[in-house]
Amino acid sequence: MRSQKIMLLLGMAVLIGAGLILFGCPSDETPTNNNGDLNDPEFLQVYGQLNDFIDSTLYNFNAGLGSMYTLSADTLVDPVQYGPIDPNAHTDSSSVTYSQQGWHVVYVAYHTDDYNTIITDSIQFLKDGEFQQTAVDLESILYRHRWQYDVPDPEVRHTTFDGRSDFTFGDLDTDLGSVNGSNSLEAVSKFISNDSTVERKFNFDADLSNIRISKTGSGWAQGCPKSGSVAFSLQMVYQKDEEAPDTTNWNGTINFTYGTGTYNFGNGSSSWAYSQNECSAPTN
Repeated sequence: MRSQKIMLLLGMAVLIGAGLILFGCPSDETPTNNNGDLNDPEFLQVYGQLNDFIDSTLYNFNAGLGSMYTLSADTLVDPVQYGPIDPNAHTDSSSVTYSQQGWHVVYVAYHTDDYNTIITDSIQFLKDGEFQQTAVDLESILYRHRWQYDVPDPEVRHTTFDGRSDFTFGDLDTDLGSVNGSNSLEAVSKFISNDSTVERKFNFDADLSNIRISKTGSGWAQGCPKSGSVAFSLQMVYQKDEEAPDTTNWNGTINFTYGTGTYNFGNGSSSWAYSQNECSAPTN
């Protein structure tokens, strides 16, 4: 858990004294300047889900950049590279095509007794603004990633996911690539006890701006941001049994510096600021 790595950047007095403007406050209202409590139950829920969201985003960086290394002999992306690593999983179906519009489309579905997963990737290699079937001397990659994680029995404690990424990897003919695009994720957690059922639904939407990734001796697949930023919004819906849903909205930014993410976000009444290491970016 990266929660052990959390470092507060600003104490309560500093936050209030600096007049920190909360993300998500309407422009025609006076912003509040309350420092959020790290033990706030809502913050802890959002913090955990935000960690998972960033983990999946960085994983998708690796997958998108790694797609140039997964071509088989017939210049199609090899679906075996997308297969399950869980030894208990069974592949239900997989396919790969190359369209007249220059898209490699990969589909893989697999399952275990506990979950089902579907992945659909669309990948286009570009050079001089024109698509090409191979990754030779390419300058950019368009990467569209859709993934779903579900469970066969919704009446037990579980979490499901539905994610979509739309990334453009550019400057791949240099030693410092760029990533721009968007990423969204819906996560639904259900907790069932003897006397109640609690469901939390999280909806993330993020815009990525000029994420920079260094090329290494092993290529691009390490995918750790050297710099760049993410602006995100998050809606959390809490519902216990048949009670009315309680909805909160959060907005914020994440700035990367050599693999460390600096977070600033709030829910309209409180705000949080901290940094934590996400990955190890090359310093060259």
